[in-house]
Amino acid sequence: MRKFVSLFIILSAITLSLCAQPQGQGWNRNHPNENGARRAFDPAEFDRNMKEFIKNEAHLTQQEADKFFPLFTEMLDKQHKLMEKKYSMMRGKNGANLTEADYQRIVESSTEMEVESAKIEQQYCKKFHTVLSWKKVAAVRWAHARFQRVALNMFAPRGPQGGPGNQGGRPGGWGGQKK
Repeated sequence: MRKFVSLFIILSAITLSLCAQPQGQGWNRNHPNENGARRAFDPAEFDRNMKEFIKNEAHLTQQEADKFFPLFTEMLDKQHKLMEKKYSMMRGKNGANLTEADYQRIVESSTEMEVESAKIEQQYCKKFHTVLSWKKVAAVRWAHARFQRVALNMFAPRGPQGGPGNQGGRPGGWGGQKK
């Protein structure tokens, strides 16, 4: 269970950091726009795709989705703030004449923030259960983890023969349903 929570935290952090990227830093970089140019990251599109994917994968009704996603977004925002704090603490520290005590403080603070993020998720899972069954809460968590893997595949560089990332991680791209 701890491994699953740790994996979920890491994947959540990656998704949140993707959401925080400024325009033009590679979202859908392997998927050109109508002019053939690489598209810039669009946070609103990312959010729409994530919600559609989770809704389809977890088989949420529209009424469930309408009640669930505001809570989910609230949770992600809180986790994002924690991860930003963590990354800002770690930014620029690598190789910067740090002592063992400095590295200890960085590691301890970083892991404390990851634990705090897991606690936030745990609290919100209980809130999710006020609008969804436990079965659907679990399905949403699994769908979110799958979405994060798909999102990571969007960044995989194309190899000489198309290579990874060519299909956006899934035939047909987004949508949450296998084609």
